[in-house]
Amino acid sequence: MVAKHIESKDYTFRINFKAERRHIILTNRGLLVKEGEGKLITKSELFVQTLDKRTFQYTVTKSPQHGKLKLIRSSDSPGNQDNITAFTDQDILGEQLIYEHDDSETQSDEFLLVVSTAGPDQEGAFRDLDTEHLSAEIKATISVELKNDKKPVCVVDKVFQVVRNGQHLLTLSDLCYHDPDSDFDDGQLLYIRWGIPNGDLVQASDPTQKLYRFGQEDLWEGRVLFRHRGADLARFVLFVTDGVHYTSSLLEVSVSDPYVRVVNNTGLLIQRGKDSSLTTAKLSVTTNHDVRTDHEVQFHIVQPPNHGSVLVNSSAPGSFSVHDLKQGHVIYRHDGSGSFDMFNLIVRVKDIHLYVGVYVQVDSESHQHHTQILHSKTLVVEEGKPVKLSRERLQAVHEDLVPSEAVFIVRALPVHGYLRRSLPEEGSVGTEDTFPLMFTQPDVDDGYIHYVQTMPDQQQDRFILDVRSGFQAVSRLEILVDVVPKQIPLAVQNFTVQEGGSKALPEDYFRTPSKHFEGLDCEFVLLKPPKHGYIENSHFPRVKLMKFTRKQVENELISYVHDGSEELLDSFTIFANSSELGKQSLPQTLFVTIESVNDESPVITANKILQVWVNSVTEITCDELCAVDGDSPAHRTWPTWCLHPAMDIWLSSPFLDVASRTSPRLRSTRAS
Repeated sequence: MVAKHIESKDYTFRINFKAERRHIILTNRGLLVKEGEGKLITKSELFVQTLDKRTFQYTVTKSPQHGKLKLIRSSDSPGNQDNITAFTDQDILGEQLIYEHDDSETQSDEFLLVVSTAGPDQEGAFRDLDTEHLSAEIKATISVELKNDKKPVCVVDKVFQVVRNGQHLLTLSDLCYHDPDSDFDDGQLLYIRWGIPNGDLVQASDPTQKLYRFGQEDLWEGRVLFRHRGADLARFVLFVTDGVHYTSSLLEVSVSDPYVRVVNNTGLLIQRGKDSSLTTAKLSVTTNHDVRTDHEVQFHIVQPPNHGSVLVNSSAPGSFSVHDLKQGHVIYRHDGSGSFDMFNLIVRVKDIHLYVGVYVQVDSESHQHHTQILHSKTLVVEEGKPVKLSRERLQAVHEDLVPSEAVFIVRALPVHGYLRRSLPEEGSVGTEDTFPLMFTQPDVDDGYIHYVQTMPDQQQDRFILDVRSGFQAVSRLEILVDVVPKQIPLAVQNFTVQEGGSKALPEDYFRTPSKHFEGLDCEFVLLKPPKHGYIENSHFPRVKLMKFTRKQVENELISYVHDGSEELLDSFTIFANSSELGKQSLPQTLFVTIESVNDESPVITANKILQVWVNSVTEITCDELCAVDGDSPAHRTWPTWCLHPAMDIWLSSPFLDVASRTSPRLRSTRAS
């Protein structure tokens, strides 16, 4: 207490809280269990109690999805001990309650409980009929620590075709493995090869360097090249490992003369007077040539159609490539006449060619009715990952037919990935059909159809389907695929600052140009700080930062501060990091242009007494007279003061007096 100039001593008031004896005290700390193992649930993880020591009954209202609750009791105890739906305090105190994980690739699980009082914890005690009934709902969470316990499995395994005494890139379309462990990136799989009887694996960028081990990411990036020498048919051993588990594979190499072959040629079914796209789903070829891009496989029209025209990007150039087929750029346009048509092509790959005829069937318009697409939503997929087509994303119905009769025909394959059908088989891991050209609505409903994204640095993809239910059809249903980048896209902007000044860094300087990262609260980390300045937070001036957040940038707290030196250019390198998403951006460099300020006075560095002969001419150099300016601009001049009446100074020509001169000119010309 204080009164004018008088002050009392300090007093401490102690406040004691008296807890309600019937208040529920809950312990629910969650469980941590290893994949496929069990965990004893003790009082320290899950327990309910009151101060008056009531006992509680626990009723399971929602069982775990990826495991089960068990009670450990003696063999003569009655009741089912697995997948229990109720237990008591004594089961927990007696350390009899266990959660057992089902060994699936799941990272979390949960179960719901309702706990209620069973009466006072005293045998034979009188029970007050007015005693309040207590109950509570509990959500118990389980975190699963995944194990690397699965071997890599083969996804693509086929004969590798090579030109005799030639070379061919080895890619994921020839050899591909998958690690079933959900937290493992397939790109990190390592291949170790043993002796190759009929060739070598070398670096595509430097064929003189042999490869004895390479990653699956190298196959994706096209870095592995096979060069043939020796026998026409041979196999060699490959070991595939995720760093813990190994599996072996035999890659068969078949060598022959160069060829180009037709893989499929389904022809076209078109409505009279309409357009139909020609894609790799209807016409595709394969070759053993070392083809690096889709533009190298060319189709030339040698006999045009009689009742229509073949257009590429809305024009008729007379040729197109596999790239045009994949992009859906090739269209057959029917002119309304005839019931069928045909056109002939020559396929050319380097020095070989093949003749191909494409048949066109003209259909009537009477069958294009009544099939309705209820759902056709954009697929969202992580770069390099698969996504499942489901009923919520794709569903077709017909008013007279059951949905199971709907069939989807792939008319245009994805460009930056592929479709995959996975069919489970009893007692095995199942089978996969890569690039299915047809699937049904039940395939979609059961989750068997996947889109697998493969090409890096792509933002979108698409594929086109025809949908048929009986005789009814919907043509050219476009399914869009939105690709979430593996790395955070970061776009930066250069800026200018005055010498010795500072510049607030607005959010326009650090943009993430992708809708998937809008509003992402990431942090920016300086990989290489400025050499002639530093980054600071305005709340903490002169404290050099090595990282800052987007929120700080949005609140205009982050600035670049120049150190006042005479350097005209500075830079710093940053990358964006999101701990929430576990993603980073590629490093980006911001260049800073410094506007020079003339704030330094010249300093005389040489001013010797000049000794001359009477009526003579004497050269003046920087050894006799020199000045430097800390601001260092070119050709800094200063006036000549107080010339003696009996002395003249000129440059080069004795007829040109000097009122000012520069140090560079003293170095490069004569002053006399």
